[in-house]
Amino acid sequence: MDLHIMYAPIPDSTTPIKSEFGAPVSSNVTLTFYADAVPVPNASGYSWSRCINTTEGKQIANSSDAERSMVYRTLVENDKFIIQSKGLVSKLTLLNITIIDYGEYKLTVQNGIGRSWEQSYTIWREGRPSMPSEFAIVAGSATLSSVVVSWKGGSNGGSRQTFNVEYAIVEPNKEVFHVSVEDTEQDNENATLTQLSSNNEYTVKMTSSNIHGTSGYTDEINFRTMQDTTRSEQDVYSHYEIADRANMDRMISAETHGTAGTGNGNGL
Repeated sequence: MDLHIMYAPIPDSTTPIKSEFGAPVSSNVTLTFYADAVPVPNASGYSWSRCINTTEGKQIANSSDAERSMVYRTLVENDKFIIQSKGLVSKLTLLNITIIDYGEYKLTVQNGIGRSWEQSYTIWREGRPSMPSEFAIVAGSATLSSVVVSWKGGSNGGSRQTFNVEYAIVEPNKEVFHVSVEDTEQDNENATLTQLSSNNEYTVKMTSSNIHGTSGYTDEINFRTMQDTTRSEQDVYSHYEIADRANMDRMISAETHGTAGTGNGNGL
């Protein structure tokens, strides 16, 4: 007697599934799913759909609570979509991508056993990254020779981005310093600007870049490093020391002249 174990579709553990794609306008993208299931799903067991209330992969921010739930529309093969499903593999190819094609897609797989499997995919617009936002000096971070700046990264354009910070003293023809920071994908990014001179005003701005280009510059921010109070105190002490020496010289001079006068008065 042969024993056949049947189970619902799951992703094939031997083949990693790529679920996020960055693609430029006018390109083609193919989404692929490798299944593991017994019995093998037939072609009708694969159903591709697209979320219709997202923009470039993000839910519409001003939609109501009801609308924020992901709403999908089943896709059919046409001059925009090519659907190929055979055996344990299903592919959806998007042709000549336009702005409206970016967003969330989903594949539902079923073979009549248990629950169906749903696999989500995201297609992002690939291009230059967005300009960083909320660029600012971290309060209280300025020292004699450094300061900390912070910002929020925008869309990376579908590729890994690098943040570029430029700063210089607010004077004509001064050297511009650069700091590059890799995107950590945290809510807030930051960088420490070093090699600054005390009690000087600086200007700082930044961009973001990836393999496709560079964003625009943020607005410039001016800041001033702390004053070196220790040096100022030393200058004060030096001033008093010089004054004391001058007073001492006058006293010695006065005593010398006074002694000479006394001698002359006695007829010596």
